Amino acid sequence: MILGKLKNIGRYAGLYANLDKAIRFLEENNPMDFEAGSYPIDGDEVYMNRFDYWTEPEGEIFEGHRDYLDIHIAADGCEYLCCAPAEELQVKEAYSREGDCCLYTGKPKVRFLMGEGDFAICFPEDAHMPKVSTGKPEYVRKAVIKVRLRQEAE
Repeated sequence: MILGKLKNIGRYAGLYANLDKAIRFLEENNPMDFEAGSYPIDGDEVYMNRFDYWTEPEGEIFEGHRDYLDIHIAADGCEYLCCAPAEELQVKEAYSREGDCCLYTGKPKVRFLMGEGDFAICFPEDAHMPKVSTGKPEYVRKAVIKVRLRQEAE
């Protein structure tokens, strides 16, 4: 997992070709200039989902992926992004190749307070629980860029 300020995301260029595409997109675009919805950056290799929602109390359900990493980008509002190593959680729903998602239950190891200008990169080993309130429901505008790491699911 990588946590930081969006203005510094360029430091992570060179890790993966598809991550470089996402970084270039973020350096040239403001995700909040887009309405809520899904936007291709490079087809299924790199794409952005823009969300508007209300935060909720912390639960015990985490999501994890195998083929994509997620770049969470906060814009308006604050939320906790709770994370834990997937290997330390219990599988609630087995991995679905179609949605590139596995659901887990357990407790967070990290609660990252995401506000304007923050980002978090969650790799496949980083199970995560977004949308967690900071004490009361708050309206959040956010983007998640999905970056394919593998050509074929294992």
